[in-house]
Amino acid sequence: MSKVYVCEDNDQQREFMSRTVQELLLVEEFPMEYGVATANPHELLEKIKGETDTGIFFLDIDLQCDMNGMELAQKIRECQPRSYIIFATTHSEMSHLTFKYKIEALDYIIKDNRDELKVRIQQCLHHVMESETRQGESESEKNYFVQTGGRITPLSYEEILFFEISETKGKMYVSTKDKCIEFKGNMKEIEEEMDERFCRCHRSFFINLDNIETIDEKNNMIVMAGGAECPISVRLKKKLLQQIEDRNTFMKEQL
Repeated sequence: MSKVYVCEDNDQQREFMSRTVQELLLVEEFPMEYGVATANPHELLEKIKGETDTGIFFLDIDLQCDMNGMELAQKIRECQPRSYIIFATTHSEMSHLTFKYKIEALDYIIKDNRDELKVRIQQCLHHVMESETRQGESESEKNYFVQTGGRITPLSYEEILFFEISETKGKMYVSTKDKCIEFKGNMKEIEEEMDERFCRCHRSFFINLDNIETIDEKNNMIVMAGGAECPISVRLKKKLLQQIEDRNTFMKEQL
């Protein structure tokens, strides 16, 4: 049975998160156990030694310790590769560190508002329960986290249509079927984070191959689900078409 852990250096925040988790486990009857809430990342790592079940970890980033939350998440992954990592922090400006540490997080919660924090904790536990019921997290359940102002928005890889370089320096757009969000970022970091279903089709566009509707090779244009169009550069065309073919082959093998 999965266990839920909290690592938070602020006493009041740790107590609130710990109490919230325990109440939710009791009221919602999640098939999970309460593990430990601690300010010490070393204590948490000691607790999970030898644990074989998949853990759910709510981690602060700035732990005021010799190990930050991102480093802790890396060490947790070494012990439990399929663990669920959720960052809960007041430091929204530190979200970019997920690129540096290559942490695939389930969610990134800004904990300034306790009511919202409680709702997001509940949503995360529901998500874990559903994923475990389906016997493992599929590739479609990966999330990309977009920071706009002080808010972090999780977007599933599955719903993303494409990324586009903004006309504003240092900014990007991410488009889904129902929204387009401008955020601070760069194409190189995005390419490094996303998986094999994404491909560069143009200097300014990075698309989700699974959401292609049609390809107009004559006019070098791709129509995405929902009707949005993305240009194909001559330089990248051959590589793009090969990656599409490889992706289609892979998807057929999964059937």
